[in-house]
Amino acid sequence: MNDQTAQDQQQLSTSYVDDYVPPTDDVNLSEVPLDDSSDDVLVTSQNDEENKMEDSLEGIDDSSSDQGDFSDEDIETQNIFFMLGVEDGDDELKEKFLDQLQDVIWDDFLSNDVSLLLNQEEMTQFNTYKEKVDSTTGDNQELEKDNLVEFLEKLIPDLEDIMLEKALDLKADLFVERINGMKEYFADQAEQLAEINQAEQFMFDDKWKSAASTLNKINE
Repeated sequence: MNDQTAQDQQQLSTSYVDDYVPPTDDVNLSEVPLDDSSDDVLVTSQNDEENKMEDSLEGIDDSSSDQGDFSDEDIETQNIFFMLGVEDGDDELKEKFLDQLQDVIWDDFLSNDVSLLLNQEEMTQFNTYKEKVDSTTGDNQELEKDNLVEFLEKLIPDLEDIMLEKALDLKADLFVERINGMKEYFADQAEQLAEINQAEQFMFDDKWKSAASTLNKINE
């Protein structure tokens, strides 16, 4: 596999949030405009990468052994539903939402990042594995997905770190989308707009908990 440079990492795309509008209250998670189809997405419930991505999206809680590495303001410790102000949403819809976000992350990784991380010969092998996934269904497709994951894990030793970083980037981008949406919604309400600007400043200062708390109070 080719050695990766800092420039390669900077080119990793976050296009998966370009057209996304996050939920603004705890009742419209079902209206999130994400693609329900996962036929072309590499996600399996048994896969360790998926579980770790979900953990990253849900945040590190106080009982985690990793909590000591982060403050309660760091984005790593924030729950995506807290950041979007939808903690009280239906559990089934929240689980579906997490599944969709993981689908989006994996799809973006396969479409945009893999080609930056593999050489030409490896990409040929990758495309062969991917074609097998796309051309099968049911249990056979799940098996082919697992084979593709194993293939990528062998060639990309830091695959886990990359996927976790993409999950964190997604959390940040969704929060930015929430701020922008609220700025538009409260454009003619000076008091609320001032609070939103304060939340944005907290975000710039990497005080994600304070930023989300400030926005959540506006919706109370």
